[in-house]
Amino acid sequence: MTETTRDDRRRLLLQCILRARGAVHEQVLAQCLGALGGDGGELGTYVTEMNVRLRGLGYQVKRVTHALGRRYAGEQAGAEGGRFYVYVNVGASREAELATTFRPAELEFVKWAIAQVGTLGPLEAAGEQAGSAAEREVDRVLAAWQGEPCRLPQRATYAERAKTLLTYAELASSDIERLLTRLCELKWFYRTAEGSYGFDLRFLVELEEYLLENHMLMPCSTCEHVVAQGVLCTGCVAKRRDEGGCWAAWHVDCFDYQVTHVTPQCPSCEADILTAGAYLV
Repeated sequence: MTETTRDDRRRLLLQCILRARGAVHEQVLAQCLGALGGDGGELGTYVTEMNVRLRGLGYQVKRVTHALGRRYAGEQAGAEGGRFYVYVNVGASREAELATTFRPAELEFVKWAIAQVGTLGPLEAAGEQAGSAAEREVDRVLAAWQGEPCRLPQRATYAERAKTLLTYAELASSDIERLLTRLCELKWFYRTAEGSYGFDLRFLVELEEYLLENHMLMPCSTCEHVVAQGVLCTGCVAKRRDEGGCWAAWHVDCFDYQVTHVTPQCPSCEADILTAGAYLV
């Protein structure tokens, strides 16, 4: 059998990412590199070299952390850790990328759907039982921090208006279903078992700036990347309503770091996170 060269391995790694529709777990990609005769510990170097060649085409492979944390992400991928490599378009503006991916009639629906999924609903009582993966992962952090099971008092969700996507009046239901399936195939949206939709990892990375500028999504107070699931400070919500100012929100692992290694107080409004925190789902 002919031994693969470094260029061969780099090309095949990119094919692995593309066949995974643009997002693959770090450990899985390292195992692929090992199977190709390379050293999995050199994966970062291979990706850096890959990006040098992709730069002229307007693409990049980015290493990012899953919003729901290393335990959840690793479990879903059958691997360890929460890091993913994501293939994204960095050459076109976000509006131009949307326009080149979809036809005009489709584009209007996609923009509308993004607005629905990107609209945060009102705060509500969280109840005693976790109703989503995001809540379960936050509860795990809380239990480790407090030494016993406990819950945040409230939740806010992006999911409520996402359930209405089939009501779009300008397209037939079959066309809407086809477009939603395509958005899921692109790893821009994901679909829940309940039939709702949310922003998938690749979309959050690829259109992060567009979401922060045009929709009700917030940057994480720890890592500064967009947050669609995790924890929201309700003290900041009240302060922003009354005085203006910044939101505070965290991804699951960033929330873990905040309360266990920094402070259990919100860095923006100084509220106690245990009483002022809300699940962001």
